[in-house]
Amino acid sequence: MGQMVKASRPAPDELSDLLGATAKGDRRAFRALYDRVAPLLLGVCTRLACDRELAHEALQEAMVRIWQKSHLFDPSKGTALGWMVAITRNCMFNMIDHRPHSPFDDALVQTLEQPGLPDVGAATDILRCLGLLSDNHRRCIILAYHYGLSYEELAKQMAVPVNTVKTWIHRSVRQLKLCLEQ
Repeated sequence: MGQMVKASRPAPDELSDLLGATAKGDRRAFRALYDRVAPLLLGVCTRLACDRELAHEALQEAMVRIWQKSHLFDPSKGTALGWMVAITRNCMFNMIDHRPHSPFDDALVQTLEQPGLPDVGAATDILRCLGLLSDNHRRCIILAYHYGLSYEELAKQMAVPVNTVKTWIHRSVRQLKLCLEQ
């Protein structure tokens, strides 16, 4: 793919039209679509990934899927940009899940520390408290609060009902709060 430039948010109709043309095999339309959305989608990947290289890989995978699945876009179900962001997020999460090391390691937990926190031991406390949670509960908390997954996305990722995820999150937050207050 070509060089990316910072782009303003494209008009919804423009993206919808470009996706429609892409679905018909129009390579120029896909090139224009790429030029318009790649900077925005790379931003999504960069916010979710721990490293820039992985974000770029996910963007390329997402653009291939957008090309392949463009015929599935239905403007009556949402915006073109929303549809492409969903594909991009799924690609990013799949890449995170299939990395050779677990994305839920100590280094990730330490990145959860807020730069403005006055207590330099906060990351250690968070790590300690997360360690008290079951694997599924810890994974839900990290995916929800660090990666921004919704209840529905978590349910799909964890292969459990949405209500189960909600219960896990609520219980885990309560448990973390109690642990951090000690």
